[in-house]
Amino acid sequence: MTIGAKSFRYLIMAGGTGGHIFPALAVAEQLRERGAEIHWLGTQLGMEFTLIPKHNISLHLVTVKGFRGKGLLKKMLSPFLLIKAIIEAIFIIRKVAPDAVIGFGGYVAAPGGIAAFILGKALIIHEQNSVAGSTNKLLSLFATKKLEAFEGSLKGAILVGNPVRKSVVDLFDDADNKIGDVSHKLNELVDLPDNSHSQQIQNILIMGGSLGALAINNVLPNAINRLPKKMTTNIWHQTGKGKLQQVSKAYKDLKIDARVNEFIEDVTTAYRWADLIICRAGALTVSEVAIAAVPTIFIPYPYAIDNHQYLNAQWLVKNNAAKMIEQNKLDALSLSVMLTDLLNNKEQMHNYSKALKKLSIPDSALKVASICEEICLDKIIIRENNNAN
Repeated sequence: MTIGAKSFRYLIMAGGTGGHIFPALAVAEQLRERGAEIHWLGTQLGMEFTLIPKHNISLHLVTVKGFRGKGLLKKMLSPFLLIKAIIEAIFIIRKVAPDAVIGFGGYVAAPGGIAAFILGKALIIHEQNSVAGSTNKLLSLFATKKLEAFEGSLKGAILVGNPVRKSVVDLFDDADNKIGDVSHKLNELVDLPDNSHSQQIQNILIMGGSLGALAINNVLPNAINRLPKKMTTNIWHQTGKGKLQQVSKAYKDLKIDARVNEFIEDVTTAYRWADLIICRAGALTVSEVAIAAVPTIFIPYPYAIDNHQYLNAQWLVKNNAAKMIEQNKLDALSLSVMLTDLLNNKEQMHNYSKALKKLSIPDSALKVASICEEICLDKIIIRENNNAN
């Protein structure tokens, strides 16, 4: 958006993993559509170093690393390295001269957010998980505006959901058809006098993240093998890097014809294809599943910081929109029983899909972009009033 001849300029801070970067990119896309100029603060160590230039966004680098859970020496050095990174960020912010600085967590946002505060810049932060990370906990003490994806993660924050890619947002409009498709398929299955003659195929999507999940990879083939023979399923399994051969062999040994990939590039197509999803509970995955309205069994990563994956999934489970099995309770028998009960219960599948759609926030990126714009407008109005006085 422009005010006179002025276009707003933003510095986005997000780095390390896709969980921080992809929501920030979704917001950047919305802001660009409004005529904004986008700059990015990151490091050489995170995926932003190669990803952000591909989106034609100017990337500015600071030298900072995460220190949570590191050794004693690194913890002792961290204050000095943080000060160095803050000084670097101050120079970058002075050079870029943004109207506002937007942080999406991760260690790169700490020095950038502190530098923004020192320079008197508007600072907006967004927390993607149910439990706020260390950086956002710190920055929330002086942020201009706090935003959250899950209610209660940051005191005084506005609930806006997780910004996701446009292709996933488009699934929201397809959700009603998806719900109908699932119900229709299950109607055909349970209405047959002899289910063993059913040719109905139900599609199960299995994802352990880009790096895969050993526990999921080890259990799923045996769990699928335990399903009743009358239950016909299609399996699409994302194994994670370097795990394709092992998982493919497991399915082959059990004579299960499964589609197995290291990584699914077009996850939107996978969501649209799936009748049921089995996956980890990263913040973006939980938000995308809700928008796609696909019934899901979550198996949270038990070693996530502050157990945030469990709490992410719990948001849907407590609202009767999904199921969850904790990894320490995961085995082929228990999972196969849950799968059988769920796939044979058309009403529950239908209700899960409806609940997911109701809980989802598909316009999250739009909400965040609008709030950023409002803050910039308010700054202009305040400045003009001060000048008039």
